[in-house]
Amino acid sequence: MVEQPPHLFVHRNPKPSCSAAVLVIDAQIDFLSPSAPYTCVDSGKVIENIAWVIDVARKAHLPVIFTREAHALNGLDYGVELESGAPVHCVEGTPGIEIVPTLIPLPGEFVIDKRRYNAFLGTHLDLVLNLLGRPALYITGFTTNVCVHYTTVEAFQRDYQVHVICECVSATSAEKHLTGLRMLEYISERIVIHLEAFFSAIGAPSLPN
Repeated sequence: MVEQPPHLFVHRNPKPSCSAAVLVIDAQIDFLSPSAPYTCVDSGKVIENIAWVIDVARKAHLPVIFTREAHALNGLDYGVELESGAPVHCVEGTPGIEIVPTLIPLPGEFVIDKRRYNAFLGTHLDLVLNLLGRPALYITGFTTNVCVHYTTVEAFQRDYQVHVICECVSATSAEKHLTGLRMLEYISERIVIHLEAFFSAIGAPSLPN
């Protein structure tokens, strides 16, 4: 029997365990530029709020994870989405796929590309979150009634403590935004929260003016 060195399976860098993580969904040019295929309402204020949440999370040493919707140039991976009349968007190699400059990830932060609305489907998001100790998720981003909705529902189904910060999400109309929030509240009254609840939960010292 070959003897193994005693240190072979010892973790030299212990696995981090985080109480909370911020998930920024699809804050991309093709959803936020005035000339984009999709344009979300009140996007300027929502981006400002997301930047605020990201800054506080980083200062609290909480992980910030970004997702991007991404599609191949040949369009094959859109599936039936284009059949419903959706415009071409978030194509790999085009400016529209990029995260808006005010929310650029820092080196070392995870950026997870996804082919479907649900950020867990066919990605390594669940793996990353398990390695982080299955933190409570605070979801921000676009759009409330589509990618935010499907990702939040999937997180709930996987038994994550999940919250959507209502001032940090938006959709292509106010009606769709409110409908998305109501659908999430139907699943659980605890999912949709305000900014104040997020800062209180992570122990932020105070709210900026």
